[in-house]
Amino acid sequence: IEDKAITLSRCNYENKELVLEEKDIPSVGNYPGEDCKEGKWDTEPVAGIIVTKDLEFTYTYAPKEVPQYIVPKDLTATYGQILKSVTLPNGWEWNDAGSEVGNVGEHAFGAKFTPEDTDNYVSVETRITVKVTAIKVSVTAGSLSKEYDGTPLTAETYTQEGLLEGDRIASITITGSQTGPGSSDNVPSAAKIVNADGEDVTDCYDITYVNGKLTVAEHSFDKEVADAKYQKSAADCSHAAVYYKSCSKCGAAGTETFESGEPLGHKWKAATGDAPKTCEVCGITEGDVIKYISVSGDTVEWTEGDGSLTLTFKRSEQDELCFQNYKETLIDQNPVKVEAKAGSTVITIDEATLKTFAAGTHTITAVFADASSEVKLLIKEPVVDAPESPKTGDSLPGLPPAIVLLAAIAAASAIVVKRRFVVEK
Repeated sequence: IEDKAITLSRCNYENKELVLEEKDIPSVGNYPGEDCKEGKWDTEPVAGIIVTKDLEFTYTYAPKEVPQYIVPKDLTATYGQILKSVTLPNGWEWNDAGSEVGNVGEHAFGAKFTPEDTDNYVSVETRITVKVTAIKVSVTAGSLSKEYDGTPLTAETYTQEGLLEGDRIASITITGSQTGPGSSDNVPSAAKIVNADGEDVTDCYDITYVNGKLTVAEHSFDKEVADAKYQKSAADCSHAAVYYKSCSKCGAAGTETFESGEPLGHKWKAATGDAPKTCEVCGITEGDVIKYISVSGDTVEWTEGDGSLTLTFKRSEQDELCFQNYKETLIDQNPVKVEAKAGSTVITIDEATLKTFAAGTHTITAVFADASSEVKLLIKEPVVDAPESPKTGDSLPGLPPAIVLLAAIAAASAIVVKRRFVVEK
């Protein structure tokens, strides 16, 4: 670091004084180098002082300091990029931002850090590591097709997408062959990629291989012939017959199908009380089981003296078939004689039959050809009214009062006994 100095000498004339003027003081603003910053005088010269002897004023510049900084880490780039695409933190810049990042791997590049306070701190240059990763590229094998001629079909062509300008595929393996009718994969592999200088840069690419397709077509399966030899499946209740399409050239059966004709339709077996309507051919069911419903309710009551009992049953579907399917009536699983007539099905049980059953709960079952229906029968005890007793003191014609009184007492006893019997019953 150079010193700026002023040396002032007294005049040779004896007793002559020298006055320091402003023009005698040099400027110290221009630093002698970028690494210097503002310094200071050892003794600051001031205009107007009187110099009586040789004096020397020295100004010394100070060196700038090195700033604190952090070298950027974990920087990445992709093969083919330039340094400018790799972003640095504030204050940093690449020495050569236009240079390429190079092949896959870790590379160090020159960079400079410039502090905000450039008056007191110097800029710092160092090297920063950048990790370069592979770039994606896809390679697709060619696809070909032809009519069958007995010779192998191959395709050694390919296409690529993603190679950088100047790079090319120097060699590649394509594996695939199809001789007979059908198709198979045409498989690419082992591509070698070089740059404009012929250097192997395969490792700089993340290669995705896509298979092509080799197809040999011998037949034209475009003819629809509804013949037994082409039949895949016979017609059933819901579907028409299905046949394979055949080759219009040689008649061979293909794999595509077509339908011909109409479905056979279902052969329905009528519903019963145990099963809904069922197709006898395919077994599919439809609807619900047959039920016979008592219009008179689930429970009926009858008391001796009510006369006959009439019940009406309706069929859950096709009620017009209700009466013709009627078979018999049971009470407690025992057949009974009834009068049955149409109008749904109307069953009348006469009083004489009902009187043969004791008081209590019984089950009436109407039996039909395809189901049955049950109704609870509640037979009640008849209520017996007691005879009216003669008034005390009344006498019967022609009888003495004492005899009349005894007769009244006997009648009252009989009434009590009768009522007790009904309750216990």
